[in-house]
Amino acid sequence: MTDLLDGDGIFADQNSGQRYKYVACPAHQKDYEIPVDRQGDYVMVIATILDNIKSGKWNEIIDRQRK
Repeated sequence: MTDLLDGDGIFADQNSGQRYKYVACPAHQKDYEIPVDRQGDYVMVIATILDNIKSGKWNEIIDRQRK
């Protein structure tokens, strides 16, 4: 299903080519697959955060997480 690229902890979906890293959240006791670019940077996550800030959607997200 996934391949380790260059031994740096970046995994790629063989079907889509999307790269991601696994991030473990001890609070939720869950592993997440976070999309990254070829260098392993979280540019797509940062872009999503900025979009949510600009649109005001971040308020909804925070309220949902507090419940």
